[in-house]
Amino acid sequence: MRNVFLVATLALVLFSPVLRAGDYRFSHNGRPAYPKIYPVEGQRMGAPAAGDLAVVFGFAFVLGEPGHYQLRFDPTHASRLLARIDQGPEHCLVIHTARTEIDGKIEFVNPLLEMTAEEKSRLRGLRFDLDPVDWARSLAGIDWSHCALELRNIDFPLPELPDKIRYLRLAPTQPQEDHGFARLQPLTALRYLYVQVVHAPFPISSIPANSPLVNLEIDGTTISDSGALGDLGTLRFLKLRRVEGVDSLDWAAALEGLRVLKVDHTGVSDLQPVLKLPNLRLLSVNATKVASLPSPEAFPALRDFRLHSTPAAEDTEALAPYRPAMSVSVRDWEKAVEKFAWQDYKFGTRDAILFVGSSNIGRWDLAKFFPDLNTRNRGLGGSELSDALIHYDKLVLPNQPRAILLNAGEDDIANGETAVQVVADWKKFAERTRKKLPAAHLAYLPMKPSLERWNLWPEMKKANEAIARLSRDDPHLHYLDTTTPMIGKDEKPRQELFAENGLDLSEPGYAAWTAVVNAWLESLPK
Repeated sequence: MRNVFLVATLALVLFSPVLRAGDYRFSHNGRPAYPKIYPVEGQRMGAPAAGDLAVVFGFAFVLGEPGHYQLRFDPTHASRLLARIDQGPEHCLVIHTARTEIDGKIEFVNPLLEMTAEEKSRLRGLRFDLDPVDWARSLAGIDWSHCALELRNIDFPLPELPDKIRYLRLAPTQPQEDHGFARLQPLTALRYLYVQVVHAPFPISSIPANSPLVNLEIDGTTISDSGALGDLGTLRFLKLRRVEGVDSLDWAAALEGLRVLKVDHTGVSDLQPVLKLPNLRLLSVNATKVASLPSPEAFPALRDFRLHSTPAAEDTEALAPYRPAMSVSVRDWEKAVEKFAWQDYKFGTRDAILFVGSSNIGRWDLAKFFPDLNTRNRGLGGSELSDALIHYDKLVLPNQPRAILLNAGEDDIANGETAVQVVADWKKFAERTRKKLPAAHLAYLPMKPSLERWNLWPEMKKANEAIARLSRDDPHLHYLDTTTPMIGKDEKPRQELFAENGLDLSEPGYAAWTAVVNAWLESLPK
């Protein structure tokens, strides 16, 4: 017996981030598993807590107490995800009811009907695909204080939902005259809601305004009453992606508790309503009409600003004041990163030597210069160090590298950032590596003195020197001096080490870098 959805969702295991922050760890059959965490009870992204929602293998479940979550599929029933937390007893964590292949035949299987009351009470997630069988009997005995419900690929109006439910994910796929969204109104305990509706608008007013909703994500639909978002005063995390009917952020001014706001691929053009939000730390307006930017002082808590594919992203002068205060992302790397993720799914291996950064890395022929080493190239030409941070989990973690070589920062300085901001981003990268890959060695390949950007070298040199100092006291942090071999006797960059554009490295330039890297790799413990 084999559940037919596993092949489609296996990629999520490898594409999603490894979570080893705090006291939580996840593994599947002895290998690290890579859940995505949605904050609910936790105060911020990247710091999971009991009561947050995790999604792995396409399964959503509510986190319990910290520990090592050791996951595996039930060998006799692949729609049951089992878990052992630390040394505790193994139990069923999530149930998936769906069409399943049994002895060559496709049947609808509902394992809930076979479970005892005690087994049901320990469930952390339920997923229904297609029309649920014996709905009321299936849900009897579920403890909704710690169990998520997901209705996905459903072709029926919403059934009556448990009024104590706190975590809900909805993705109806078939057109209906009435999706039954009015059934959300009694859910006054709701804390997390994800909605993806393809064929019909979603009424925000169907969400009970008196619910303690903390995290709301709406994807790929239309809403006609966006103003009603302002009534959801407990929201701290809000994501609207490819949502029509969102042309203004006027409602956002009422949401003073917002920490994360993403309105990507919407009609938003004016950021004025979100100014002075006291807790806003991440603002994403990718692929919107935002053309002008206020002073960064208008965002007192902002630390992460994403605005690729917007008119404002082209205004380097307006962006310059933002860069010393926060990470700024102005390029869209999603397709390139997903391509890397697919390569890791197909060919990924543990203990790789990983090269991460911008064009200096991307153009490096690692197979030629390091023929005997297990290397992976994750260079994105034109990217900034902040981009490596944003996409860290997908670029770095799948191969569980034993060594990471990072080269980024030149484009940051060229785009107006200061040495201070580059160093701050490097610190974040190093801290994340220490937290998620504590055994890995991280080496920084410094920004190079190039012919084309020689005027920027003083600022780059400041950042290089600061990173070199910060790397001295940690045995897992390293600074590889690739700059000294690039300076000639006239104290200027050696022309033969560069391509014709005076910026990219030539083959001799890469050979010089390779010699430094090889010497360092040989010094690492085997």
